[in-house]
Amino acid sequence: MTEAKEVNIQIMNVIDAPTEQQNLSENNAVTTNHQPENVMLLGENQVEEHQMEAAQPEEQHHEEEHPLEGHHEEEEDKLDLLTSGSLFDDPKTAGFRKTRNYQTEQQSVFIALLSMVYTIVIDHPRKRSKITLPFFNVIRISTEKEVVEIKEIMSTKLQQLHDEDIAHGCSEKTATRRQEVYRVSEQLHILMNLLRDVGFEIESKKTTGNKGNQKETARKIKYNNFTFDKEFIEERGNLINELLIKRLESIPKSSDLSIECGDSEIANILKMGSLKN
Repeated sequence: MTEAKEVNIQIMNVIDAPTEQQNLSENNAVTTNHQPENVMLLGENQVEEHQMEAAQPEEQHHEEEHPLEGHHEEEEDKLDLLTSGSLFDDPKTAGFRKTRNYQTEQQSVFIALLSMVYTIVIDHPRKRSKITLPFFNVIRISTEKEVVEIKEIMSTKLQQLHDEDIAHGCSEKTATRRQEVYRVSEQLHILMNLLRDVGFEIESKKTTGNKGNQKETARKIKYNNFTFDKEFIEERGNLINELLIKRLESIPKSSDLSIECGDSEIANILKMGSLKN
């Protein structure tokens, strides 16, 4: 059996299978998760190549960089103190929250879909925002034969972007502030490319901020005859994010969270929303 066929079977076993609740109602059948034996993963060079591809995006727009997007945790701390009042009536602030939450919902769905094929390790956040959903740092993804160190790839990329900002005349303060924006957008790029590498199609919109940073936003995710639309990404992404938060809260802050390949709770959330064309 070829590697591509093995990956396809592994993914379809999750998407096209009944949920655990359905299994219990049908002769108490038990769903089992199978660890893939041979899966091709992107190495660092391949991920970098994907990021640097000059393919024409489906949609490309220039947008104004939101003034809150580059703020560091100390800036968010100030916002956390203001849980009501005029700040939250500000459409710019509301727009920032909506955009950041959708980025996090995308990440949660990407992690869930990738967990059909890979074991994924995420970092324990130092703190939780009271304004937006927490965006996680993926440390690595792996099978028994391959490991991709996402955190190391991200570190290299962020340093490169920092150096480019300094070279283009940015102050150290501005270059450092932009790192948070890059941290989110670059990790989403990497996860999307990993999904594409195992056969997912992603319909996306690409935008370029006035500082030149490019963001890619997923609108639809397709696999074979299944489609996951924006509503699915928002709803299921929120549920998956909530599940991961609960798991993180149950382990020491010094520990990383490991999501095993074929995780049954995550698989059931995905199956709740999978749509056939």
